[in-house]
Amino acid sequence: MTFKKILLISIIITILTVYFSKNINNFDLQSYRIIGELSLKGINIYPAQAKFFHPYLPFFLYIEALAILLKPIVPSYIFIRLVNLIFYFATVYLIYLISKKNLKTVFFYALNPVLILVTLVHGQFDIIPLFFILLTLYLIKRKKEALGLLSFSMAILIKTWPVFLVIIFLKKIKNKKLLLLLPLLPLIFIIFYIFVFKSSFVSIFSTILGYRSMFNFWGVGKVVSLIFFPSLPQPPIYIQKMFLYLFLLIFFIYSFYLSYKKTLLSIVDLLMFFYVFSPGFSPQYFAWIMPFLALAKPKNWPIFVGFIVFFLAVNYSEWFFKSNFLINLGNLLNWLTWLASIFFYIYWKKNRFRSV
Repeated sequence: MTFKKILLISIIITILTVYFSKNINNFDLQSYRIIGELSLKGINIYPAQAKFFHPYLPFFLYIEALAILLKPIVPSYIFIRLVNLIFYFATVYLIYLISKKNLKTVFFYALNPVLILVTLVHGQFDIIPLFFILLTLYLIKRKKEALGLLSFSMAILIKTWPVFLVIIFLKKIKNKKLLLLLPLLPLIFIIFYIFVFKSSFVSIFSTILGYRSMFNFWGVGKVVSLIFFPSLPQPPIYIQKMFLYLFLLIFFIYSFYLSYKKTLLSIVDLLMFFYVFSPGFSPQYFAWIMPFLALAKPKNWPIFVGFIVFFLAVNYSEWFFKSNFLINLGNLLNWLTWLASIFFYIYWKKNRFRSV
């Protein structure tokens, strides 16, 4: 099968997914609308609205505002998904280049159900920073360090989670003076936003630093909640922050000591560490590792992806059908997928993430 045929199949499947997802609504899609409407009116969203609906740096809010502006032409939820779709195909092409035109790798990535569910059904825009992380990987590999750092700077600007990979990339940069480029794009957009919307550095950074994902949804956070706070919907905030800061400290120390020659393997290892030990979690986080799994191909990786697909499908199905069966099945799959993450992390780590 040629690259053009793979691309054609992917285009058909993803466009059909966008079409049949047009009436799906969820908290995140509603958040895009709220932030888009406020931004279009010139209202500063930091920190009051941003802490609930936009815990990111000020960039994607302009896309959300454009979605509202173009609403008479194309529904805003469709517009966001179409933007995601553009970057989805851009990442497919980068996978094609990074894999040295390995069509099997491209096929498995282009038709990956996890990315389709997160990007086009859920509507999460993690695919955009993923594109810039892959571009960083490609550029640094080609000795274009300055452009690579600017690309990574853009990834952080769009969503802050790429900062988790910062130590891995910094270790690969030979000209350390170029590291000054890393905060460049976030600073430019923050200063522009402060000037135009009358905000402040404190308001923006307090929003970013105050972000907390769901603590009792997954893994370590769920275990802590069930054992020590079974009668509460969530543990006290100070407990959540204590576990989060402790995890981040351990996480960045761990990332510093990763010693793989290939940057790709360091990324897979680090993200698996995150899935196993993070006290806070959201389902869309599984999209982060998909391009790197497709490229690294550790042993039996499609089985792990299969766990994630079922996990996402059941969790997302609760948007359509409200039933105790789905809730119970979702809870079961949460545990099974976390246990699968632990198993595959240990299994792959033991084998140094060698491919099949």
